[in-house]
Amino acid sequence: MFLDPDNLTDAAPAEILAEAAKGFLPIDQRFIRALLTRPAETVPALVEFTKHDRVQDNVDLELDLAALFHALHAPEGIPFYIECIRVVPTDIPDDIVEALHALGASVIEPLLALYDEIDEEEGEGIAFILASLHIHDERILRLLLQRLEFDTAEGAFLRGLYGDESAKPALEEV
Repeated sequence: MFLDPDNLTDAAPAEILAEAAKGFLPIDQRFIRALLTRPAETVPALVEFTKHDRVQDNVDLELDLAALFHALHAPEGIPFYIECIRVVPTDIPDDIVEALHALGASVIEPLLALYDEIDEEEGEGIAFILASLHIHDERILRLLLQRLEFDTAEGAFLRGLYGDESAKPALEEV
């Protein structure tokens, strides 16, 4: 049985997400409204939905899920964002970058942990996110100085984006 898009407020958020992933429900204002008006129900449903392998879904909801977590200002979405980056660290969608920025300092630890897990060659996007947070943290500064050694041009750009004057001597040395 298909959900009626005009009566989604009667359906559980988990059911709405499942039907959308099957392609039985359009991603439109009715879908969004039904989920955003019930954050206490929607956030746990989103978390549970993102824990499962979605390869068999007919519709890829990755960016829609990121947008929902972002719109709900839900830090519970951080593991989802980190997993999205882990899968393709060299092509991080802008929607995920923006969502991480909105969460501020709470994303530093998971991003640093992910950076440590992947190859340095794949870490440019993560370094960019950390630098563009503009949150001064010794661990971020250390990572950016490592990026400067790895790739001078990129490292200089990231260090400038970060804006910490204490890294200036390392930049001048290079």
